Amino acid sequence: MARTLRTWVFAVVSLTMSARATSRFDEPFASAPAEIRDDVQKLLAGMRQRAGLEAPDEVTEAEVSAADERVNAFEERACG
Repeated sequence: MARTLRTWVFAVVSLTMSARATSRFDEPFASAPAEIRDDVQKLLAGMRQRAGLEAPDEVTEAEVSAADERVNAFEERACG
């Protein structure tokens, strides 16, 4: 797999910056590995909140930070 999970997360961040892309948020979430899907949902909700967009779930910065750490740990295990 040429793209790493980190590249994928940066692509999601890029989507966050575009209000036109708000309908596309479910695409990356649906394609996330099952092991980190809940964490990806928290990361996306946090990104939406920071961008001033409507988020389906309210998340705290602590929740987003913990989810980010778990996603990074998964990336290290899965992608080397």
